[in-house]
Amino acid sequence: MSSSGNSRNGAHSSNGAHSSNRTQTGGSGHPQKKPLTKAQKAAIRKKKRQKKIILVVVEILVLLLLAVVLFAVVKLSKIQKDTSFNESDLEVNEGISSESQQIMKGYTTIALFGLDNRSNGNLSKGNSDVIMIASINNDTHEVKLVSVYRDSYLDIGNSTYRKCNAAYANGGPEQAISMLNTNLDLNITDYVTVDFNAVVECVDLLGGVEMTVTDEEAVLMHGYMDEISKLTKKKSKYLPGAGTYTMDGVQACAFARIRYTAGDDYKRTERQRAVLTAMIQKAQKADLKTINSLIDEVLGCGIPMSAKSQKETFQAIVEETLGENCD
Repeated sequence: MSSSGNSRNGAHSSNGAHSSNRTQTGGSGHPQKKPLTKAQKAAIRKKKRQKKIILVVVEILVLLLLAVVLFAVVKLSKIQKDTSFNESDLEVNEGISSESQQIMKGYTTIALFGLDNRSNGNLSKGNSDVIMIASINNDTHEVKLVSVYRDSYLDIGNSTYRKCNAAYANGGPEQAISMLNTNLDLNITDYVTVDFNAVVECVDLLGGVEMTVTDEEAVLMHGYMDEISKLTKKKSKYLPGAGTYTMDGVQACAFARIRYTAGDDYKRTERQRAVLTAMIQKAQKADLKTINSLIDEVLGCGIPMSAKSQKETFQAIVEETLGENCD
């Protein structure tokens, strides 16, 4: 009896153990998952939100990049392409040393011409009373400007020696660039040309540029201002005397043209570089609306450029739009 009772008790105990095991494994025999805690659920939701945010940010960046490229392409379509400009017609001295040629490969060099042609929009001929050479370091992007005095007695082509500003009037940009290359041992192939109207419009769009003048310069500006106002149909006011002023387009252009002071053409080229530098610095601080208007004016007012200069302009537009201002 005692043995039988023990047997029944053991069977009962065994059944209890099996019942407990079914509770842990479930009917299918697989372990049941423990319910997630609130902290775990919150962490999963946070990861999902982060993934969505990253995707949205990437999409926005791609759209912005496409918008910038489209913006630049639309603006560049307004450039007056100089289809008559033939780079193969340019002359370069053959005797430039290999060392000098290697150094020049590290720079992009562009000729800048300002024409005194009294005819708005006609940039094919005229005396280039402003001649500058812009040298851009391809590694550091540093830009240096140097002026060539308009009265420099140089070979303007075919062993004809005259004031160098006559080269552009005689043979357009090809002859003017060839004159710079052969006389100064350069290898320039790119150029930009402007006239009075382009300078006036750009300075006005920038809201003026700050310049300091002497009493003598303020008086000498009068005659130039009268002529520029007549050509551009822009009104302006004479400066009262020496001082620092925010000059409008007519005033700034007149200031850059002053020649008959101490220093003659040396001082005039200094004023020209000062005005150009002030315009660049003002453009770097301008808002997007002003930059957009400036691009429309610069690219839409008939400024001819060589193909590589158009590429440089494209890069400048993209960098300026993205906020990467030049030094």
